Amino acid sequence: MDLFARYPAINKPAGVVYWLKHSKDAKNVDWVVILDADMIIRGPIVPWELGAVKGRPVAAYYGYLIGCDNILAQLHTKHPEMCDKVGGLLAFHIDDLRVFAPLWLSKTEEVREDRAHWATNITGDIYGKGWISEMYGYFFGAAEVGLRHKINDNLMIYPGYVPREGIEPILLHYGLPFSVGNWSFNKLAHHDDGIVYKCNQLFPEPPYPREVKQLELDPNQRRGLFLSIECINIINEGLLLQHAANSCPKPPWSKYLSFLKSKAYAELTKPKYASPATLQMMEDIKEEHVDDGAGKRHPKIHTVFSTECTTYFDWQTVGFMHSFCQSGQPGNITRLLSCSDEDLRKYKGHDLAPTHIVPSMSRHPLTGDCYLIGCDNELAKLHTSHPEACDKVGGVIIMHIDDLRKFALLWLHKTEEVRADRAHYARNITNLGGFVRCMATPLAQQRYNLFQSQILPQQHFQLMVTFGSLWEVLSYCYLLATCFFTCAALQRARTNISMNTLAPYLSVVFVWLSIISYDDLF
Repeated sequence: MDLFARYPAINKPAGVVYWLKHSKDAKNVDWVVILDADMIIRGPIVPWELGAVKGRPVAAYYGYLIGCDNILAQLHTKHPEMCDKVGGLLAFHIDDLRVFAPLWLSKTEEVREDRAHWATNITGDIYGKGWISEMYGYFFGAAEVGLRHKINDNLMIYPGYVPREGIEPILLHYGLPFSVGNWSFNKLAHHDDGIVYKCNQLFPEPPYPREVKQLELDPNQRRGLFLSIECINIINEGLLLQHAANSCPKPPWSKYLSFLKSKAYAELTKPKYASPATLQMMEDIKEEHVDDGAGKRHPKIHTVFSTECTTYFDWQTVGFMHSFCQSGQPGNITRLLSCSDEDLRKYKGHDLAPTHIVPSMSRHPLTGDCYLIGCDNELAKLHTSHPEACDKVGGVIIMHIDDLRKFALLWLHKTEEVRADRAHYARNITNLGGFVRCMATPLAQQRYNLFQSQILPQQHFQLMVTFGSLWEVLSYCYLLATCFFTCAALQRARTNISMNTLAPYLSVVFVWLSIISYDDLF
C-alpha cells in the first residue's frame, strides 16, 4: 500500500475545526487536550498544572522540525521568528483554540500544496513526502496569530528513547520503530492489521521485566526499556478487553496473559504523575502562574484525538482508550472520526470510543492527494507535451489577469480534448469516481442551483451542459469555471458582451466556487 497516496493527517485540524463548531461538548469546556491516536497516556494531563494559561498553550518539543529555521517558515508565515517547534501534546484554552484552529487547517493545506519544499533537508521529514505538513501547518498558523507556547521536552517520550534522570514522562508516542533485545515493534508493519476484530490475537509479547533487568544493567537505560515494554503491554491489555467486549471466547491460559493480570503488572502500570523536573519548561524566564479557572471549582477538560475508519487506527484507538481509562485523566474524551460515506457504512468500530464523526478531507483537492492521478500516467502524456509540469491543483485559483488571458482559451481547448477522450474515462486512469460520489451531494446541488439562480441571469446558462459524466473528467470547480468560459464566450459572440462586463462574474467563479470552503465543510 502506498502510504503517501492519501493524507489522513489533514483530518486532525479539519476534525478540530468541525468539532468546535458542531459538538455540544465544545460549548461546555474550558480546556482542550489534543493528542494523537498512537499514544499511551501514563498519567493525568491537567493543563493548568502543566503551566498552560490562556494565551499560552503547553506543547511538547519537536526539535527535528527544521523548517522553522529556514526558507519554509519565511514562505509560509509573516512571523518566522515566532515559529515554535511543537506538536504531539497540545493543551489549549478553548478560546485560543477557537481563534487558531481555522488557520491551522488552512496553513496545513498551504504547506501540503508546497511540493517544491518537501525535501528532507528543508522539512526534516524522513520520508520527504510532505507527511508532516500538518505539523508545519500547526505552528505556522500559530505564528500568524502570535500564539506562543510553553514548550516542554519532558512530558512526552518515544519508546526506545531514554528519559532524562529524574524525569517521569506521562505520554508515550510510538510513532517510530523501537526494540528491546531481539524483540521489536513498528506500527507501520501493522497498517492493515485487523487485530481488533480477530478474537484473542495480540501483538507479539515483549520481554518480561525480569528479562529486561538481565538485559540492561544501567538503571536509566533500563528505564527506557521498561517504557518500551509498557507501551505494547498496555495496547495488548486493551485488545484483550476489547475482544471480551466483542463476545470472543475466553483465551486459553498463557504465561503472558497471566502476567498481564498480575499484581506486579498492575503496580508497573499504575498512573504516573509528572515530577517537578518533568514540568520544567524549556524557556528560561518563569512566568507568574495565572489560574484561568478562577471562579470555577473544577475547570472542564476535554481530550480529543483524530482517527479514520481503518483497522490501522482502530487498534491504536483501543490502546489509547485503555490508557486513557487507566491514567486518571480528568474530563471526557472524543474521537474525531474522519470517514467517507462509503467507508462509514462498512465501518465496524463505532463503539471503540466516544465519537464525533467529521467529514474526511484525506482526498481534498487542495492537498493534491489521491485524486488527479492522470498527471502521473498516460493521460498526461497523451494530452500535453510537458507531463512533468503537470500540477494537481484546483478549487481556489488566484491568477494575474494577463496570465489568465493567455491561458483561458487553451484551458477550454484542453477541456474539450479530454472530454472527447472517452477511451481514458476509466477510474484507474482519472481516479475521479470516489470524488464524484463525494461531490454528488445536496450541498453540491444547492451550490449549483444558487449559482445558477442568483449569481448570473438565467440566459447565461442556456448553453450550460447538464450534470452527468462530465464530472468524470474535471474537478467540480474546474468544470463549472470551464462551463462558464464556454457560455461566456458563446454569449459574447452572440450579444457582444465585453470582457469588462464579464470580469466580475469571473472573479466570483474563482473565489466563490472554491471546491471546499470552511463554511461548506464546517
